[in-house]
Amino acid sequence: MIIDRLTPSGLSTFEQCPVSYFYRYYLELPLPDDQKMHLFFGTAIHEAIDNIYEQYDEETGWEHSEVSIPKTIFKSKFPIDCVTVVGKVTAETQKEVWEAMVKDGLGILDAYWEEKERLLAAGVLPKQFEIPMKFKP
Repeated sequence: MIIDRLTPSGLSTFEQCPVSYFYRYYLELPLPDDQKMHLFFGTAIHEAIDNIYEQYDEETGWEHSEVSIPKTIFKSKFPIDCVTVVGKVTAETQKEVWEAMVKDGLGILDAYWEEKERLLAAGVLPKQFEIPMKFKP
C-alpha cells in the first residue's frame, strides 16, 4: 500500500495520533469512533512520558525537571474533541468522559514520575516499549 496524497484531515489525524493515521490511511482499516479516542489517549501519554526523560540531564539529573511539563503536553495532545461517545452523545457526556480520561492520564503520569529514577537506573526507557507491528495480508 502506498500513500499517494496528503490531505488536511490526514495530516491532522497524523498529528493527533500516528497509529490512527497508519490504520486509517495506510492500512485503510475503518476504526469505530470509540476506539479512536483510545489511540489519541495512548499517543498523548507516550509523548508526555517521553518528555519526562527528555528533562533528564546527565550533569544535574532531575534537578530542573518538572512534572507539570509532561502533564501540560498530555492535556494539549488529548483535547476534548478527541473523545467520541457511542450512543446518546451530548456535550455534557463528552465532557464527562474526557474529564475522566484526563484524570486517569494525569494519574498515570504521576505514577510514572514517582518511578522515573528507578526505571532509568534499570535502563528502562519509553522507546524500548515500542514493538514493531507485523501484519499478515
